[in-house]
Amino acid sequence: MDFTCRIPYFDEEWKIVRAEYYVLKPIEMYHAFADATMPYNKHVEGNVLYLYDESGAVGWTRCSGPVVEKVLPHVLTGKRERFGDVYERIFWVNRNNGYSSPSFGALGKLDQAAINLFAARKGLPTHRYLGAKRNWHKVYASAHGCCLTIEEMLKEVEEEKALGYDFYKMKIASEFGTRLDWDVERIRLVRDAVGPDAKIAIDANQLWNADDAMRFIDRVEKYDIYWYEEPVHSHDLIELEKLCRMSPVRVSMGESLRNSCFFKAYADAGVGVLQANAPLWGYFDWMKVYDMTKRYGIEFSGGVGGSDWFAALDDENVYAEYLRPNGKPVYDLLKRRQEEHDGKFWLSDLPGSTCEPDWELIKEKKLLDRIEVLYP
Repeated sequence: MDFTCRIPYFDEEWKIVRAEYYVLKPIEMYHAFADATMPYNKHVEGNVLYLYDESGAVGWTRCSGPVVEKVLPHVLTGKRERFGDVYERIFWVNRNNGYSSPSFGALGKLDQAAINLFAARKGLPTHRYLGAKRNWHKVYASAHGCCLTIEEMLKEVEEEKALGYDFYKMKIASEFGTRLDWDVERIRLVRDAVGPDAKIAIDANQLWNADDAMRFIDRVEKYDIYWYEEPVHSHDLIELEKLCRMSPVRVSMGESLRNSCFFKAYADAGVGVLQANAPLWGYFDWMKVYDMTKRYGIEFSGGVGGSDWFAALDDENVYAEYLRPNGKPVYDLLKRRQEEHDGKFWLSDLPGSTCEPDWELIKEKKLLDRIEVLYP
């Protein structure tokens, strides 16, 4: 890994004087959610890390346990250090844990918290710190899980239409692909509900091989499918390349990857949409995937966890995924968040991250399990 390339925020210095790790109890979703290959999910996690530097600036991010064990010992040194040196030290010390491991996920989260801190220190919202010329980005409504009744699914669609969405993603291959006639009917009904001009993407969550995936897309292509997401296993490049050659609909891949390194193999296989869920190894790594899509002339997307980052992209037509069944219960616990209307997320112009948890509300709902405070 070459860290000699120019990554501007790596030159920022900091001295972290305190870290706070907020452990939340599982947050109940408003209704269960399921896809082709994952059992019904009724809860989402929302732990939070705060970093405080000697200037009083604060950066935060959602994260999980490995950040405390694998990352913070190298941050809480009591020294003023260049962030890039801290990052590189953590990167190499965790090498043997595997570059797609939770350790590297935690490093990506550190990168996200650091950028929020550096932005706050300069009195800038994070997206402006990253060079954004606008305070919004497009989002698509991702929901419509396999466990919903038709009535529940169409109610979701109507709620999303009222918020101005023009792009919808739905789960297919219900119950491990055993209800395909039902899936075809669900797609037909959503197309009827959203009209001919809206975009619809479908997601099989890696269930099939290329031939099975082709049999399904042949049945639903007539509904003008915008992209066909993870129809084959995320690591089966042979089946993926085969499907990309045959499919009349663009294949979308990338959500299962945890760094930028493997995305080129997808692009070379003929994938038409690369989906990079923030933060990968960090903002610089996420941007590598975006730059790759520009070189290949294909589309970029990813999860809305990097909302500040999406607003900073130079292409205003990029869509971020908002997985509403998982995201809304968390966003409803924020006192500051993106405004959701006109099919876009509109970001705050206050310093730092566009979002901020409402700890009084979280405590009122008895969702806070404990706070771990750590010092150098």
